[in-house]
Amino acid sequence: MTDLPLFYAPDIERDFCLPPDESKHCIRVLRMAEGDRIKVTNGQGHFFESVITEASTNKCMLKLNGKEKWHKYWTGTITIAISPTKNADRIEWLAEKLVELGIDKLVMLKTEHSERKRTNKERLERIIVSAMKQSLKAQKPLLEVDVPFDQFAGNCTEPCKLIAHCVDSDELPSRQLPHTIYQGNEDVCILIGPEGDFSLKEVSLATEKGFKGMTLGESRLRTETAALSAAQWIHVIQHIKRQ
Repeated sequence: MTDLPLFYAPDIERDFCLPPDESKHCIRVLRMAEGDRIKVTNGQGHFFESVITEASTNKCMLKLNGKEKWHKYWTGTITIAISPTKNADRIEWLAEKLVELGIDKLVMLKTEHSERKRTNKERLERIIVSAMKQSLKAQKPLLEVDVPFDQFAGNCTEPCKLIAHCVDSDELPSRQLPHTIYQGNEDVCILIGPEGDFSLKEVSLATEKGFKGMTLGESRLRTETAALSAAQWIHVIQHIKRQ
């Protein structure tokens, strides 16, 4: 099943067909026809080996020949909550790379220093689906947008809660590198601030809610670089713990 082209159909077991945009790509772009075999994911952890039974630009009907469970290669859930950049291209690039790397949830935060007040959720969803297929995953990360910082920080329930920031204040605990805080096997949530960083008020609130201050090293990183670096830290820590 590995070498078959991969498509996304969240309701595949109910509708037995590809959504219109996926049908168009399958039939018009890839020139596939009745009798051709493809692979489909529902984005909920399963692959389906399928055969095209009806081929039209807007409707590609399928017969399911097999169902395979996809086992993700990381432990627990990884949530990245970030204040989106003013430049939409940069946050879209980040969403793509985070999905390729492997996360479970991506949240766009509204913070005091946010440069972008609203996020195009529909476009980000398309990018996430594309990255899921490109990296041969069967689990589509959850996406939430325009979530107020205080609301998210107050409702976060992950056992390991980290906030990457550069705020220097005697009121705050010292920041630590991820491997000194994260144990490698529990659900983790990481907060990443905007270009102007989180405010002292926001970091203090997060600290009150159980978030631990985290540093990603000596370099001053852009928002999207920090998020990708943090996610990679988590994967590397998990890999080392498994050895």
